[in-house]
Amino acid sequence: MDKERGYMPSTPSLYSACRWQLKAIIPLFFTIFCATLSATANAALPDLTLRVKVPKEIQAGPTFEVKVSVANRGKAAARGTSSNASGYMVDLFLTRGKIPQGFARYSQSYFDGVLLKGGRIDRTADLAESNRHGYQTEVSTPTDTPPGNYKICARVDPAGRVRETNKKNNLSCLNIKVIKKIGRQTFAGKDLKMVSKEPPLRAHNGSRGTMADPTKRTVLPDGTLEILLPDDIRQRRAPNGQITTILPDGTHMTSKAIQVPMDELPALPSDLSDWGQKASDALLQIIQNLLTEAEFNAYQQTEINKPFYPRMEWCIRSIDFLTRVK
Repeated sequence: MDKERGYMPSTPSLYSACRWQLKAIIPLFFTIFCATLSATANAALPDLTLRVKVPKEIQAGPTFEVKVSVANRGKAAARGTSSNASGYMVDLFLTRGKIPQGFARYSQSYFDGVLLKGGRIDRTADLAESNRHGYQTEVSTPTDTPPGNYKICARVDPAGRVRETNKKNNLSCLNIKVIKKIGRQTFAGKDLKMVSKEPPLRAHNGSRGTMADPTKRTVLPDGTLEILLPDDIRQRRAPNGQITTILPDGTHMTSKAIQVPMDELPALPSDLSDWGQKASDALLQIIQNLLTEAEFNAYQQTEINKPFYPRMEWCIRSIDFLTRVK
């Protein structure tokens, strides 16, 4: 300092200005650095999302099918429980507005946000980036669920075990209506659910009744056709026209066909003629056209050890029976 002139150098003012500038620049630098680091980290994470498909209407209690498609839109693989115990799961729950926190809770009694029975998909596959995987499961609502309008929601990774770029797209909901149970009617002293409104079919004894579309047909070793109907009701139709209905509780109900007297077959030579062989092959071909491959193989077992003409009669009666079924 020049004491004679009283002059003060400007160095302290310059230092203060520089220090103020550093105080302003350093936080800005760290803000940009942290934002860049966060963006880089998020870019290397998975992003799970999903879609759900459900029926428009259901009954409270009976099972129904739900399909879920889980996709990974992120830039890294998402672990499933098949390879990692901490992998993602999927919850399916019924709600009128409440979204459970974490895993949904199951109960036999309805409450808003209840987990559906069978509604936790806990066996999931790994998902590479931009891949998806479909799941299909049978679920049911509590039997005391009141009729009305609801939403069935599917949520992926409800426990939050998987680090993702976006947790807001982990939920998918669809509207669904819970309807009243179908009324019951009695048949032969037994309560049966009305399972179909199909057009009436003509039974072998000439009476009329209704029958739902069969879900499975099986030809038994004696030639009887067994039809599995909804609600585990089985109907057996024997080649002689006799129809037996077997209820789930084991009750058998049988209706006998009207027997029309027939003349005995005339005595015919035991040797097979060319005409007889052709006729037999033609009848067998008709039966093969009416049955599936497995049913036809089972039918052929019923012809073993039958002489030629009784075998032809058996073919004719079987064709008559199979065409009446249809």
